[in-house]
Amino acid sequence: MTEETNREIRIDAAWKEEVRRERERLKQQEEEERKRREAEARDREGAGPAETDRHFLALVQSLAAQALMQLGQMENPLSGARELDLHGAKQTIDILGALQRKTKGNLSAQEQEMLEGALADLRLIYVERAGGARRAPGGQGRQGGGRQPGR
Repeated sequence: MTEETNREIRIDAAWKEEVRRERERLKQQEEEERKRREAEARDREGAGPAETDRHFLALVQSLAAQALMQLGQMENPLSGARELDLHGAKQTIDILGALQRKTKGNLSAQEQEMLEGALADLRLIYVERAGGARRAPGGQGRQGGGRQPGR
């Protein structure tokens, strides 16, 4: 090859590399712009992934708190007393279980961990409370919404 041909090949290779870098830069800019537009659209809708996560976590926390009140673990804010309502607690725990089944595979790790933890804790407390209620003096279990003595 002649010196002129080598020079043309070097120039051509350098030009091609410059064009490749420019295409990558433009592609990256387009991707960043697309992400920015999507984020703006989510903000306008008010239901982006972070918003949905917060709402789901709040729902689980709310149902868990309700179950804890029904299990006599927390005071009822209306009566100021700790009350035992095993039937209501079972229903609330079952609702959380249904939520777990219906959302399987669609939760973030944090959501899954929170839901599983809440259910495990609530089921354990329920079993303990239900067993204690069945062993109450006189053979009568306290499964209604009555006030729990000493609490």
